[in-house]
Amino acid sequence: MPFLDDNERREFVDLLAELPNIQLVAVRHFLLAGVPKAVAQTIRWSDIPIIDLQAIVDTVDSDSAEQPDGTWPITHVFKNAIRLARATALEGRIKALLERVERRNRPYHAQPQLLVPAPHTFDLDCIRRCANALEQPGKLFAFAVPCHNEHFIRAFCDRLQQIVGRQHLQFSPDLAGFTLYAADAASRPQQCAAKIAQLRRSRNKRDLLCPVRLETEKADEAQAQAQAVWSAVVEGLDAELADRRLICVFFSRASFPLPQNPLPVIALDPPRPGRADVREWVNAVIAYMAWDERHGDAWVERIVAGCETHADLEIRTVYSRLYDAWSLITDSQPPRPEDVLAQII
Repeated sequence: MPFLDDNERREFVDLLAELPNIQLVAVRHFLLAGVPKAVAQTIRWSDIPIIDLQAIVDTVDSDSAEQPDGTWPITHVFKNAIRLARATALEGRIKALLERVERRNRPYHAQPQLLVPAPHTFDLDCIRRCANALEQPGKLFAFAVPCHNEHFIRAFCDRLQQIVGRQHLQFSPDLAGFTLYAADAASRPQQCAAKIAQLRRSRNKRDLLCPVRLETEKADEAQAQAQAVWSAVVEGLDAELADRRLICVFFSRASFPLPQNPLPVIALDPPRPGRADVREWVNAVIAYMAWDERHGDAWVERIVAGCETHADLEIRTVYSRLYDAWSLITDSQPPRPEDVLAQII
């Protein structure tokens, strides 16, 4: 699993490009001090600074670069960049990015138990059927959820990790690599399956969870894409999995007829949060932070404002607001409740 998400990756490359003397090959090689040789030797150099920097970040923070002890080689690149930028404004910007990324990753990797009520504890009843299905014998599992929101996908994967056990289940949040569009060529599903196979081989000590997002609005296209990916995954991996499992979850814009061959894809209900779910999550946060309960009503109203559709809440905005609040709550400097409320938009 990469240390950086796509936006952080672009930001880091831009910061590295501002380092003093970065146009010199020796300086770019210095960024790799401390990186395991097995990782560093796979970088393809071009002698063009910006291309080399992108290659460094992409290679050192690839899906297969995470070490057996759970550490990320890219942190060495951060530390070396900080040394090169010492006593400049750039040093502070690189440190700020590193601290932000470490804080985002901490709940999923460093803490043995997540104490703060994170968004993945919010209204995910649909995951129970998924978790129960995984208790059955088998090495290959596939599920489909008619919801393609990125925040929901991350919360779903986090919650499944929590239930199954973080030491046993690894997931790749690289949605760019597992997103299929209506205009994609017919070969794209096979490419997606090949990438899943590559990840599976690199995660030889853990089960692997792969979220696949289907962006087409047409049910027949979604069905065809899911069928193509799932068939290629089953045909390419079944003999290689040993006792470990691979779990594919298709997240789509709408429901579609589920593939039943070569193995059935299990339908899961879409998330349908309501005001009571928001209130339960807010109350848990307030209790954890030891805040006055009188703040609860204002929080609930701010989170659900403009999101109510009959008895349910609009998924995209609700999860976005939950993650915004959570990022402030888990900051190194605990905020006041009114500060969090002011940031929820």
